Amino acid sequence: MAACSDYDVLATWSDNAGKPVAMRWGSNTWGYRKIVDKHNLTTAAARTTTKYPASKVAESASSVVYTTPVHKYTCTVLGCKIVETRTLRAVVNPIRLADGSPKGVITTYCEGVTWCPDWVKGAVNAG
Repeated sequence: MAACSDYDVLATWSDNAGKPVAMRWGSNTWGYRKIVDKHNLTTAAARTTTKYPASKVAESASSVVYTTPVHKYTCTVLGCKIVETRTLRAVVNPIRLADGSPKGVITTYCEGVTWCPDWVKGAVNAG
């Protein structure tokens, strides 16, 4: 099996407006390898953030930023309450490359920290 190129596509999906998003292997500075190794997240976190954003801002032709809150709940027989909230931010480059797919996810992370808590990853992986 050949080694994976930084630009090989791992997954594709559509964002909340039907625009294509790609997850590429990337490196320690962008893509899948960065979000896993630096931010403790997964492709599912990026997909959830882009499919269900609380906000979406095109910062430039090569940068669309999606944000969405992720809540941690504690539940008892009396009900559930939010005990912590982290905001996920996904930065996506929509410019299509020679293979026809967008460059895709540059990074996804929890605002305010480098390493997202495991509960965030668990919550967004279910979505």
